[in-house]
Amino acid sequence: LIRAVASANPATVVVLNGGSAFQVDPWLEDVAALVMAWYPGMEGGHAVADVLFGEAVPGGRTTCTWPAADTRLPPFRRFARRITYGPLFGYRMMEATAQRPAFPFGFGLGYAELEWSEVTLRSVGDPTDVDGMSSRRMTVEVTSEQSTAFGGITGNDETSVTRSATVLGRPVTTADVPALWLLDPTGCTPLSVTGGSQLTAGTSDLPGLIAVDSDGSACSSNQVTISASGTGSKLEAVPTSGDSPGQITLFAQPPGSTSCSPPACSSADVSAGRLAPAPTNQPARATRAPVDWRFNCKSTYPNFYSLAIEGCPTAAPPYLDNLRTAVGTSGAPSGFQRWRASYSCNPTGTITVTGNWWVDCNNGLSIGNGTTVTFAGGNVVMDNALNMTGGALNFNTANPTSTMSASCLPPLVTTPCTTSSSARAAWVYQRDGEWKVTGGVLNVNRTAVIMANGYLQVAGGAPPIWLAPTEGPFSGLAYWSELTSSKFSMAGGAGVMLSGVFFTPNAQPFSLTGGGTWGQQSAQFISYQLAVSGGGTATLVPDERLVGRVVEKPGLLIR
Repeated sequence: LIRAVASANPATVVVLNGGSAFQVDPWLEDVAALVMAWYPGMEGGHAVADVLFGEAVPGGRTTCTWPAADTRLPPFRRFARRITYGPLFGYRMMEATAQRPAFPFGFGLGYAELEWSEVTLRSVGDPTDVDGMSSRRMTVEVTSEQSTAFGGITGNDETSVTRSATVLGRPVTTADVPALWLLDPTGCTPLSVTGGSQLTAGTSDLPGLIAVDSDGSACSSNQVTISASGTGSKLEAVPTSGDSPGQITLFAQPPGSTSCSPPACSSADVSAGRLAPAPTNQPARATRAPVDWRFNCKSTYPNFYSLAIEGCPTAAPPYLDNLRTAVGTSGAPSGFQRWRASYSCNPTGTITVTGNWWVDCNNGLSIGNGTTVTFAGGNVVMDNALNMTGGALNFNTANPTSTMSASCLPPLVTTPCTTSSSARAAWVYQRDGEWKVTGGVLNVNRTAVIMANGYLQVAGGAPPIWLAPTEGPFSGLAYWSELTSSKFSMAGGAGVMLSGVFFTPNAQPFSLTGGGTWGQQSAQFISYQLAVSGGGTATLVPDERLVGRVVEKPGLLIR
């Protein structure tokens, strides 16, 4: 009925009578306005008429959060004797699953005209209050003039109404750039360090950040979302104290909590010094959205497991999708040389090629002892797997072009230039298959490796050198694969060199293995789960010019 009336008259206003939220998504976009009258009583008709004709201000606000669709509500069985929802229902569930409601709690429009007056900053309350130091709280007061209901009796047609809200600011770090960014929304354990491995995020001058998105709802018994176990194992974000400390933030950690308990974290890990500093609350999930926005900006995305991913807030192009279209799923892209026209898929000796290449090996490219293959400069499309048991494989190590033309760089470029590269930027697109490296030397220089449906397994040989591009649409992207697999792994050690974003949102887990001292790496690992083992020692300090940032954390409304 509503849609039928609205189609005949676009200036349709819907008035709802009820005591709770309504499902309005089937028709909300078709009507000019919506008035929620609740249960107004016997004079409700006059009151609604006054609101509709502008004689009174609709001063009410929603007392609950209205979902955008019934599919975003927790399951409901009418005749069930018992249903257990846990803490995640209503607005808590929408926040936890990154949903945008139809109307949030406290929503309501009116006719009042608001003007800025003098803005002042003052202390609110006792600085020893549990809701934070006064310097971290901000109060906003809004005063409006509204029509009175009994002006004819009181002789005062308007009244001044003041409303206020106080927000507790979140701790500020030097940059919201996590070295480790774990995306598993519910599970245990998204981040684990074992076997005497020691992983540090940040330095004394650049505070580190570790972010874990799991709410722990799928954890059992004493499982936790972050763990450092075993003799000598350690996971820390430095500095662990001071004015600008490093942070470990957990979505499962309750706001204001100063101690660890399952499913967030283990107090034993903290007291033993294996986990430092003590984890704090992460008010909102980091999600994969900032990475998608940067490299594949689109207005809509499919859900990531149970989480809605917000559309890209800018007009940047979907670089990854455009590259996939330009490269295609078979055959040689325009301007690419065919590998099998000149070389074997089991090459021997030393081969150095320049320009752009299509490696069309039906059973993959195999490189063994005594073989060195160098793609000196240019982009590469590989049809199938890479199997490396020895020798050396180099990408973009002698590119004669110092920088790409402006037309191939943001903001002018929309589709990545398939035949253009530079000493600062190239790419490898893997149409099918995985990379399995069990020996040899792998050198990926200023090159983004993008896999359509493969995994990366560097299990042996010399520790890899893998540096992300520093210009172009994939600047900062070292590796991208969305395959769901438990086979992702990288063995490091002394001599490893890593920079840029390693993005594996479905790796269950991505395993970092290997002993020795890895040194300081400019890499950022964004993964579904990450497991560190092997007894190595590494420090991750992502270059904030190249890697991803989490969405700015909102303040906490406290009164």
